[in-house]
Amino acid sequence: MWSKQGALVLCTLACVLSLGSVNHIRIPAEPGRGEEWLRWNQETRQLLAYAYLVGYQDGSIDGCAIADELFARGQRFYDPRDFPMAQCMEKRKKFSEPLELYIETITEFYETYPADQKIPARFVLRKLYDGAAVSLEQLHKMAQSGELIH
Repeated sequence: MWSKQGALVLCTLACVLSLGSVNHIRIPAEPGRGEEWLRWNQETRQLLAYAYLVGYQDGSIDGCAIADELFARGQRFYDPRDFPMAQCMEKRKKFSEPLELYIETITEFYETYPADQKIPARFVLRKLYDGAAVSLEQLHKMAQSGELIH
């Protein structure tokens, strides 16, 4: 069973993700900043990481389906890989590592670089996609330059 804190995090993330583009909304205290992450138990960390990964996957599928509707209309494709949906899905970032690895990396990042704890975990997580091979030090440099949140 999930704790109340975990359920609250999941509900908050679900609400934020359901808004679509939140660039125009200022979120006063986004859940999952480093100092909060380090206070959370493992279950709550899992909920945040899982919600991000599922949201990313679902958003990618929806976005690729829209691309397919826009660009495949009226065209013939002889190879299924040529469909816009297929090309879009191939280009999206993939997160195939065990959830625990992402959680451990985020935790170690915050413990190693306390000055970066103001950055929400979702920004760290999105840089941990397959093939990125990013180190904690590289994440820290990205945080310092502002690249981590863009």
